[in-house]
Amino acid sequence: MLLRPFLNDAGSCASYLFGCTSHAKLAVVDPHADFVEDYVAAAAAIGAPIAAVFETHVQADHVSGLPGLVERTGATAYLPAGAGVAFDHVALEDGEVVELGNTLVTAIATPGHAPAHHAYTVADRRRGSDEPWLVFSGDSLLIGDKCAAHTVPYVEAKNSSITFEHEAHTSKISEDMLFYAKSRGLDDEAAVALVVSGFVRDVIQQLPMEFAVEAQKLIGVSLEGSVG
Repeated sequence: MLLRPFLNDAGSCASYLFGCTSHAKLAVVDPHADFVEDYVAAAAAIGAPIAAVFETHVQADHVSGLPGLVERTGATAYLPAGAGVAFDHVALEDGEVVELGNTLVTAIATPGHAPAHHAYTVADRRRGSDEPWLVFSGDSLLIGDKCAAHTVPYVEAKNSSITFEHEAHTSKISEDMLFYAKSRGLDDEAAVALVVSGFVRDVIQQLPMEFAVEAQKLIGVSLEGSVG
């Protein structure tokens, strides 16, 4: 399965070219208008057409490339049911699946960031399972001061003043952790990069080489200017 990110630095928007190269069926999710020709060129270099274009929601933070990409390639447009757009498209309901060869894309209704909003889970049959191994969340997963994601099973303590650093979770990096790194002479951005790289290293080492390289690039981009 192919997975290739396209990052728009000006708007901090990410889109992805992905899909099944075995059956020559590719897709783009949340395309940006500035990258239409880039998606087409990348697909041509791979030797597979773009057959589908997905939007997680009607975009307000950038100009969508979906209409232009559909016109350019003849691909099918997929949007959440209730998106309220006038152009031709397939309105996906919660749980509907789109098959792109060995790649299975499942729509998951995640209203909140927008009333009509989908996350798309992606499975690759060549990995030996129909279970998803990635998700395009489309701004539906936002971490704030009061938000966190925790593993199950978990460790529970009655003392509210302690933090379990060995338990897997997603939240902001603690000031204590940054202080420890900065006390060794690192500046703010280097300290953040060190902590994040330490958390994701074991996962990245398990990825196929092409995915590991792209993941490292994404981490680097997401950390730029994250401090200060």
